[in-house]
Amino acid sequence: MNTDGSSDQAFPSGECGVGYSMCDNCNHVPMCGLRYTWRNDDIHNLEGLDSTPCAKAYGLIQQRTHPGRLLRPLLRRGEKGGQPRFVPVSWDDAYDFIAEKLLSVRSRYGADAVFFFCGVTKEPRPVVQRLCALFGSANYGTECSTACMRAASFASHLTFGWGALQQYPDEHTRLAVLWGVNPA
Repeated sequence: MNTDGSSDQAFPSGECGVGYSMCDNCNHVPMCGLRYTWRNDDIHNLEGLDSTPCAKAYGLIQQRTHPGRLLRPLLRRGEKGGQPRFVPVSWDDAYDFIAEKLLSVRSRYGADAVFFFCGVTKEPRPVVQRLCALFGSANYGTECSTACMRAASFASHLTFGWGALQQYPDEHTRLAVLWGVNPA
């Protein structure tokens, strides 16, 4: 139940309203607050709350409703370098194709020739880590370990002995040293 009494579970048909939720596109804590407008069983508008503006939230409507979004696996047919042609395939055929390619690379070059990457959302990470280990590769990474906050997190632990990230100055702060960061 939202603070305004509405529910995220279902939108009564033919009605409209305003509700409050959060964006978990980044999986950051605290998550960004959202105000949404719903009409006729669907989200009509999203906006970040003033205290926590989130640019990624605006893409959620298109992610959910864009007519060009992928709804099933596609497999490229034809020669590389030519005009690609993508044809729909079943999930079983897509999984078989992926498994065949992975096993082919492993048998030819070794398991460490494959890098397993898992971005956002973070829920599938344990499964992908397990797949990486069972495959025999030591190469697993996320957006945090390869291009995001991992270096800053390590620096925080090495400098302070604990994670001090996202501990922003507040009215009780008497001195803040910004080391290797450009907050602007």
